[in-house]
Amino acid sequence: MKCKNDREFLNDLIEFYFNYETKGHFNIVDVDSYHRIHQVYKNLIQDKRISKNNWNYKKLMDKEVFDSYYKLGKDTSYLHEENDRGVDCYEDKEFFVIEFHSFDISMLNSLAQINEELQDFHGDKIIIDISDNEGGSDIVWKKLVSYLSGVDYRYKSKITGHGKASKKYVESYDIDVQESESKFSYIDCIDIQSEKLFDFKKVYLIMGDKTFSAADSFARFSKSTGFATVIGKESAGFGTGLDPMLLKLPYTNVLVMLDSVGKYPETTKPKYQLNNICIKDVEQYIVTNNI
Repeated sequence: MKCKNDREFLNDLIEFYFNYETKGHFNIVDVDSYHRIHQVYKNLIQDKRISKNNWNYKKLMDKEVFDSYYKLGKDTSYLHEENDRGVDCYEDKEFFVIEFHSFDISMLNSLAQINEELQDFHGDKIIIDISDNEGGSDIVWKKLVSYLSGVDYRYKSKITGHGKASKKYVESYDIDVQESESKFSYIDCIDIQSEKLFDFKKVYLIMGDKTFSAADSFARFSKSTGFATVIGKESAGFGTGLDPMLLKLPYTNVLVMLDSVGKYPETTKPKYQLNNICIKDVEQYIVTNNI
């Protein structure tokens, strides 16, 4: 691939992405995305949610990477159209409905609004809709669980990965990795301590075929632990428990994003399969079937 300059090279990579995109987190990090992700990780450091030894943080703060994106400017278009709706919550008869359209880390700010509105809710049924949620950060849904449930959770799951780069990335978290032929595996452990704000026993989670990444991770957690009754369609998968990894390309110092454990997604199936997953239909299904 012959390019006159770094800008042309980046544009060629983006064109390659659109022409040969496969399922998963694979992404060429464009200029706008770089600055957005850079800010997210700086906030995580500030909130002491990660250390400065974090793999992705170190890649984002790499001087060669920073200089490369600074030189490219700030006018490259987003590879993805951002969902700016965030969270919608409202009371509907005996249900309190929370629609999470994204688990972007900024959604943490919406939890105070949810908490405030729940104070005036006198019903006992919570519906969480993540049917169009394509992920973000696990931190958001873990915090939501700590608000809604009166019990603590400790959830373990076995994750299988592929590839040397993925293995190295997982090991950077000081995770004990077991190797088996061309694969590796590790135990992902999720600990959630209740904030003792509420203790709803009837929580329902709506998922769909767009439920992806962190949203898929939430669906899998909910189904496995019984936190929520999962209703809807099979997810798009890729909820591995670790953030996608960033890798620096040689010479150009442009970043690419890859799935943390390779291209073999594990999807999540709902407990109750339902094709019509609009809120009204799900509410009717719950009442009719007494679930």
